Amino acid sequence: MHTFARYARFLYHWHGLGAVKSGEPARGLALDKLQGYVLPYSDLETRVLPARIGDYQFGELDHWCDVGSLGWQGHERLSVRDGSVSIYRPNEIPRLARIAGLLPGARYAPLRGFLVEQDREFDSIRSALGGFPPQILANLWELVWAGEVSNRRLLPLLANLSQGVGRARSGRRHRARQVAGPSRLDTLPGSAGAWYLVTGPRVGTVPPAERDRALVEQLLQRWGIIGQPCMRAEGVSGGVSRLTPILDAMRNSGAVVEGVFVEGCGPTQFAATRTLDLLDRKDPELGPWVMAATDPANPYGKLVPWPKMSEPGQKPRWAARAQVVLLNGVLAGYLSATGHDLITFQLPGGQNARSTHCALIEALMGAARPGYPVLLRSVNGRTPESSPLAPSLRSRGFSATRDGYIFRL
Repeated sequence: MHTFARYARFLYHWHGLGAVKSGEPARGLALDKLQGYVLPYSDLETRVLPARIGDYQFGELDHWCDVGSLGWQGHERLSVRDGSVSIYRPNEIPRLARIAGLLPGARYAPLRGFLVEQDREFDSIRSALGGFPPQILANLWELVWAGEVSNRRLLPLLANLSQGVGRARSGRRHRARQVAGPSRLDTLPGSAGAWYLVTGPRVGTVPPAERDRALVEQLLQRWGIIGQPCMRAEGVSGGVSRLTPILDAMRNSGAVVEGVFVEGCGPTQFAATRTLDLLDRKDPELGPWVMAATDPANPYGKLVPWPKMSEPGQKPRWAARAQVVLLNGVLAGYLSATGHDLITFQLPGGQNARSTHCALIEALMGAARPGYPVLLRSVNGRTPESSPLAPSLRSRGFSATRDGYIFRL
């Protein structure tokens, strides 16, 4: 049985983070691994996809939707500018889109009825239904975050996100304006594009057994191993037992193997042979890598609980814009969504604390941009000055200020 750190290293390579490529092969691999996974749109656009696709451009997802090579589903509003979404190949939406109960309320019935037959622009919806346009749009977005309605573009979300990327990579703000395009005074923000029912008749006609088979195939694509923690991480009701008939049939055909392959992934696990080959492969040790905390290649905080912290204090959260630092598959640090607060974790016996501190500091320094310094306000809930990291921070160019330790390029 493999350690969980070994599994984390497997996910790093499995998702293509160890050898980032460009072009259509990279885009295809990213979509194969990510489709159906719920994560913040902000992270998907600014961290998760750029980590997999070397030439990814901010706003490119909207282009994929516009040309018909991608569809998306909303799940939860996270803020005024952000929400949780999942993306799909269009032909997989009927098999993989999440179906929940209808949002209660009579005010949504006219929208559902108008969208049931075809896609509609907002002007068409407004003309047909009448009423106060901002309220119609608000109802429409409530259906989006309930997973019932989507849009043929990601432009409405992109326009919101574009207003909040000021501290991101150089050039991203200009690129966002290019993608969002000029606004019309008579167009309500967030109303662009053609709206349609995700959970309409075409989804309802897919037999449950076919949907479960598609789910199994997608979980194997994303995690390599299916176990109870995987089911919890994905929010799949019924657990592994729900999928047992399909997994048993796949095992009998030789498509998967049953066993206990990774500690912490449950007493019953199913894996493809290729997964086991990669898990058994002897790879060189990996240096530090940084990724979005919500990235499925980060198994901590979602697949398994967060490890024990170095010191009591602030607790990590699976949240948009938060980042994690892994060192050879072991979770070493967590950087809050603001980038100001660092949490460190207890390391396995024999792990060199100094090298881990260096890895964490390198990750912090990597977040700095010309004109946008990194300001560290706390380490494990206390001031950086009182942290064991203080000498290493100063030696690497961080300066003590009234607000914390700051690093400028």
